[in-house]
Amino acid sequence: ILERSELLEDQAFFATVRDAIANCPAHDTFVFIHGYNVSFDQAARRTAQIHHDLDFQGVPLFFSWPSRADVKLYAGDRSEIGYSSEYIKQFLIDVIKRSAPGRIHVVAHSMGAEGAARAIAALGDQGKIIDQIILAAPDIDVDVFREQLAPRMVQACQRTTLYCSRNDWALLASRAFNDSPRVGDSGYGLVVRDDMDTIDASDIDTDLLGHSYYGDCLPILRDVRLLLQRNLRPEQRELQRAEMPGKLVYWLFRHQ
Repeated sequence: ILERSELLEDQAFFATVRDAIANCPAHDTFVFIHGYNVSFDQAARRTAQIHHDLDFQGVPLFFSWPSRADVKLYAGDRSEIGYSSEYIKQFLIDVIKRSAPGRIHVVAHSMGAEGAARAIAALGDQGKIIDQIILAAPDIDVDVFREQLAPRMVQACQRTTLYCSRNDWALLASRAFNDSPRVGDSGYGLVVRDDMDTIDASDIDTDLLGHSYYGDCLPILRDVRLLLQRNLRPEQRELQRAEMPGKLVYWLFRHQ
């Protein structure tokens, strides 16, 4: 339940965040960036749910870009996320410089992952403090990601993790709308890099959970918890190794 919201000037906001970080068991924070068709209230509730389900011992934050929060207005949201990436970048810089977290993680979903990826790619050395970048079902053009975003983004953090699925109906629709494959849609082909961990979640019934499987599926939540708490490599988690031609490695969830 979202009990209330309160507007703060930026100085008061970051002072509140600093105090919260200082008084947490872990002096860390994660920033959640929501996807398409999500209102401010929905993003707040999802952030709180992730914070609870991960048993995260730091401070949860989220950046609410101006989604139309209407399933019929995809084109409007796509325009907004392009406009918002600069503001996401500035927010991350402010969190890093004005909140003094021990570690900062970024969790970005769907269309929000494009805004996050563009923002982090543009950070350069300012992004070096970012620990984990988690891209959940990212609605990003595959070629744009491979050629423009990923090479710069992965250098700004300790680990980048991509969760994808061939059962994601929203990304199937996005591929048709944009006339281009999406990074989070493994049905077209996996996006795999040596400097990024790709996890294909297709075999854990993500089709039953829709486009928000990252926040509703217990195996994925457990995996994200290990990432944020301990920065464990994929082979140290409950994942199964798989290989593509050329010996590029990706990961699957083990059958329970």
